[in-house]
Amino acid sequence: MVRPTDAEVKEFWGKLSVKPTRRMSQKPVWASSDPDDLRPPKWIDGGYVDDYPPIDLNSLFKYAVPRVSFVRLTKTDHHSEYVVTAVDYGLDKEAKAFDKDPALALFWACYPIITGKEVADE
Repeated sequence: MVRPTDAEVKEFWGKLSVKPTRRMSQKPVWASSDPDDLRPPKWIDGGYVDDYPPIDLNSLFKYAVPRVSFVRLTKTDHHSEYVVTAVDYGLDKEAKAFDKDPALALFWACYPIITGKEVADE
């Protein structure tokens, strides 16, 4: 599986009612475009950026896993991949995902149940 896009991450956390942390962004402004100019950049206001929780096991088990009925995380010996099966008995929905990163496998298994959108197989 691939890393989720910013839009998919925003939709996923939004369906779970997880609010982003808003922070001020900074952009560097270089004194010149000369690569040999070693003067440090000046930093200017780059506007606000919304930071959602990272796609890691801690965040997923805190917010997403409690919203599904059943999750099974296993590791295969053959390809050293993690297989995640997520089931929501109330919606009568099951989803599976495979990845070498257990957090990505868990995200993609929970994504169709949480958002109601199917994931295209790769």
